[in-house]
Amino acid sequence: MRKKRRKHDAELADISETQMSVKTAFTYETMMTGGDGKTTGAVVRDLFLRRADHLEEHALQVEGILRSRFGVERTQAHLIWAANHGAHGDLHAALAGRSDDDLDDRTGLPDADWSLRQILEHLIVVERYYTMDAQHGLATFHAGEPHGDLPDDELQIERPGASLDQLLRDHDQVRDEALASLVNLTDAELRAPSRWEGITIDVRFLLMRFAHHEREHTDQIHKWRDQRGTPQSEAARLLGLCWRQSGTLEGYLIGAPDDILDRDPGDGEWPIRRILKHISSAETYFRRVIFKALES
Repeated sequence: MRKKRRKHDAELADISETQMSVKTAFTYETMMTGGDGKTTGAVVRDLFLRRADHLEEHALQVEGILRSRFGVERTQAHLIWAANHGAHGDLHAALAGRSDDDLDDRTGLPDADWSLRQILEHLIVVERYYTMDAQHGLATFHAGEPHGDLPDDELQIERPGASLDQLLRDHDQVRDEALASLVNLTDAELRAPSRWEGITIDVRFLLMRFAHHEREHTDQIHKWRDQRGTPQSEAARLLGLCWRQSGTLEGYLIGAPDDILDRDPGDGEWPIRRILKHISSAETYFRRVIFKALES
C-alpha cells in the first residue's frame, strides 16, 4: 500500500491550486452514501480530502473490529510501536511533494544544516543502531549478565545514488525489521537495561526513541523547506493527510495476529484484509476521477 501511494503521490503532487477547483463527476451524495448522487458535484480538492477521510473511516472500523469484535488487547510494547507508526506517518507527510531533485538541494541552507538526503540517511542508520542496542540489552538481560559495551558495528551511512523512493523504502525496511524483533516484548523485557548517549536507560525508553528521534527530524524537514522558501503546495499538504492517517491505521494493527485478517467479524462487517484492499482500491479510484476531470 505504501509503494502504491507513493506512486500516486508523484502523479498528484503537481496538481496546481487552480486545478484544485476543477469540477469532477463525483457528487457529495456519492461521496457520503455510495449512492447515485443528484447533488452538486465535488471539485478536485474534495477528492484529495476524501482520500484521507475515507482512510480515517476505515482505520476506525479496523480499530473497532480488533478491540470490540475480536477482543485484541495491546501491551505496553504494542502501544509504543503504535506511537512510532504515528510519527512515521508524520515524516511521510512532511515529505509529500518532494522529489529526487530535492534530495541534495542546499539552496538557502546554512553550511551546517543537512540536506534531505543526509536527514534520511541519518534516520536509517540511527534506527538500525536502536534496534541492535535493544537486542543487545535483551540478550544480556535474558542471560543474566551485565549490559556491558554495546556491539561495535559499522553501518553504511551515505547513499549518494539512492532515489527518494529508495531511501524511503530502506527506512521502511529498517522499521519493519525492528518491529518484527521487538514488537511483542513483555513489560519485564521493557525494563531491561540499555544505553543511550552514555546514559543507562531501559529498552522501553530506547523503543520510544524511534518516534522521538523521527519527530525531531520531521521538524528539520519543515525547517529545510522554510529555509529554501519552498512551502508545501496545497496538493502536497492534502496528500500528507493520507500518510498521517495511514500511520494511525498501521498503529491500530500492532498486536493483531496475522490469522485475524481473514476472520469474519459478523454483523455484515468486512474481514480486515478486505478493508485494507478496499482502501487501496479506493485510492486508485480517487486518482482516476481526479485525472479524468482534469483531462476533460
